[in-house]
Amino acid sequence: MAEFKQNAPGEQETVVVSETEGKQGVEINRMRYVTWIGTTGAILVLGVALLVYVT
Repeated sequence: MAEFKQNAPGEQETVVVSETEGKQGVEINRMRYVTWIGTTGAILVLGVALLVYVT
C-alpha cells in the first residue's frame, strides 16, 4: 500500500504508475462486444421510433 506524505512547498515528486494501475482495471474483449451490441440496439430503437413518429 502506498504511503502518503506531505511535500514541502515547491518540492516535486516523481510518480511512476504501471499500465494496470493507470487503467484501473483489466480490459476484456467481451466488454467491447457488449458496448457495440448496446450502441447498435439503441440506434435501431431510435430509428424505429423516428420512423413511427414521422409516418
